[in-house]
Amino acid sequence: MSKKAIVTGGSRGIGRGIAFKLAEAGYDVAISYATASASADAVKEKIEKEYGQRCFVYQVDLTDPDNAQPFIRRAIRDLGGLDLLVNNAGLTIEGSIADMPVDKVDKLINLDFKAYIHNMQAASRYMVSRGIKGSIINITSSRGERAYPGDTVYGAVKAALNRAIQSIALDLAPYGVRVNNVAPGATQVRSKEEMKAAIKEWADLGIDVSEMGDDPFGELGERIPLGRIGTPEDIGNAIVFLASEKASYITGITLRVDGGLILSGEPERAPWPRYETTYDMNWGHMPPRDADLRSTYLYVGSYTFPNKQGEKAEGIYVYDFDRNSGRIELLQTVSDTPNPSYLTISEDKMHLYAVSEGRESSVSSYRIDPETGKLTFENKVGTAGTAMCHVVPSRDSNAVYTSMYGSGHIVAVSVNEDGTLGKVLTTIAHEGKGTDPRRQEAQHAHSVTVSPDGKYAFACDLGMDKIMIYKILEDGSLIPNDVPYTEIGGGEGPRHMEFHPNGNWLYLVTEMGAKVIFLTYDPETGSLSEKQRIATLPEGYDKPNTAADIHLTKDGSMLYMSNRGKDELVAFKVGEDGMLEKLVSFPSVGGFPRSFALSPDDRFIAVANQNGTLNILSRDPVTGVGKALFEEKIPACVCVKFFRA
Repeated sequence: MSKKAIVTGGSRGIGRGIAFKLAEAGYDVAISYATASASADAVKEKIEKEYGQRCFVYQVDLTDPDNAQPFIRRAIRDLGGLDLLVNNAGLTIEGSIADMPVDKVDKLINLDFKAYIHNMQAASRYMVSRGIKGSIINITSSRGERAYPGDTVYGAVKAALNRAIQSIALDLAPYGVRVNNVAPGATQVRSKEEMKAAIKEWADLGIDVSEMGDDPFGELGERIPLGRIGTPEDIGNAIVFLASEKASYITGITLRVDGGLILSGEPERAPWPRYETTYDMNWGHMPPRDADLRSTYLYVGSYTFPNKQGEKAEGIYVYDFDRNSGRIELLQTVSDTPNPSYLTISEDKMHLYAVSEGRESSVSSYRIDPETGKLTFENKVGTAGTAMCHVVPSRDSNAVYTSMYGSGHIVAVSVNEDGTLGKVLTTIAHEGKGTDPRRQEAQHAHSVTVSPDGKYAFACDLGMDKIMIYKILEDGSLIPNDVPYTEIGGGEGPRHMEFHPNGNWLYLVTEMGAKVIFLTYDPETGSLSEKQRIATLPEGYDKPNTAADIHLTKDGSMLYMSNRGKDELVAFKVGEDGMLEKLVSFPSVGGFPRSFALSPDDRFIAVANQNGTLNILSRDPVTGVGKALFEEKIPACVCVKFFRA
């Protein structure tokens, strides 16, 4: 399978050379451009015809911040993933600092520094969330190391990137994501014919070109120690190397590709007059800077009707989470959605979706401010069915899937390019019942889990004792699978599931039977095969209890589930063959642990206890035991999600 790369400003010059070299190395490539449509189309045609790789081309006005996120999302969706981001699009402005207009300074900084930072954030979020050990490479300049007259701002920005990627590399190294720069020196971004045309254009504009000569690039090349000017292909070769396994131990460096230009102190003396130019023309603002990867927040959902004590929750609670101590601090409460009993975060980490559980069902969208973690209501969509209790996004973020416990409906709702909710795509009404006349008198859809490859949706129906299986179509809608369901049976009441990081193992918690069932997934047919059914309660335990939530550690070595009634979390060791071995159980501290979540680094467990507390526990990575640290009172606290920007 081909690797996937995004190259900004890939229609001309250095970006074009990079795109061609990546295609030659077997990458599918997505390129952006601002105005050079003919050049972009030519790049696409050559990549597809000569290299046999896919190429996607997008005209994007990145001066509009609202265009950035949809572009990245669409490129990843079209490519089917992302292994490499190359930040190449940029702007060159030369001139004395005394004469340079402020708007020109801002324009250069916005594109040549801010845009690179924002793109790195977006790419790293995707890679980290998917466990992709990818690569991020920025095109900077040898001018970031050596000063030249007239490039105060340009040189300073490139120097800043050289320094910035050292810290970024440290931030991302634990996730296996490598970050490097390539710093070209003088590079021939135009052919001789294109250069002659440019000289004529400059002359027509009244620019003095008398000292440029017939072959300015050739004249400059003679002064470079290696005896020639650089080419876009030279830069492309460096990119291919740094993105390859051969460079898998290299991160945080700036690789100078300049033929030795600045070793001897030789001034570059660019072969064009000093004025504002753009390279690859894909320039402009990016969205406001997002939070550092170290910023962590907690979102807590609740029931907003009064409890037996007359206490009433406010809706969604937003907390700042100290990843060192586990302490939390309330930042915001959001009351737009009644009974937001289940929350989920979009794949791109830009939106939160919340159900409204009641007689009338709806799902709401909120934009996440990555700087602060705070939420802004966007819109909501009503659906068929009653008691909506679960929502999950599709893998490519073009739909969400909701489950209605009361009526047994599964509903697919489209997601617009801006992340807001669109229209109802599919409504499926389950029909059936199980063996328990009280709890399984009819269908009760409880959750949907999407396969890691995004091909199938698995719907747990507690009332029917089945996992219903649906194919996911390109637009996000659902149709019944050829293998329509997996029978669980036994009055178990399937509730929630989670895939192992390897993408092949699936673990189900049954609400009524309080068991964990290990299943294997066949990506060709969508079928599930049961391998193990293990009890979570002690033998002979006969007090009221219902199981609730289930999660795995990031490395998949341990699994946790919660029991309501016995009020505990149970930890299991996951064997090399996927089989489970019970390790330990420990108190959930509060009562009726309906939901819990492991922190992004697996050092803490946050437990939403429906009896009225949010509890933070430390987690021992060896024994699996959680120990109480902090408690926050929230009436009818029923869902908790960690968020790291």
